[in-house]
Amino acid sequence: MVSGIIVAVLKEQFADHIVLSDETSLRLAEGLVIDQFGSGTRIMLAYSRDGGGGGVIKVKSIKRG
Repeated sequence: MVSGIIVAVLKEQFADHIVLSDETSLRLAEGLVIDQFGSGTRIMLAYSRDGGGGGVIKVKSIKRG
């Protein structure tokens, strides 16, 4: 289930998480494989929140924004 959408600028991309230009680090949902985007790419993220009430965001999908 998707909780919301974020439009942001990508700073760094790793196998299990991404870092946005404002230094926010977001985990990728388990099994999510994404295209390699270059630093500075504007992206649109669909995300969900951790069901444990901890407020942890997991990225469900990423598209060029």
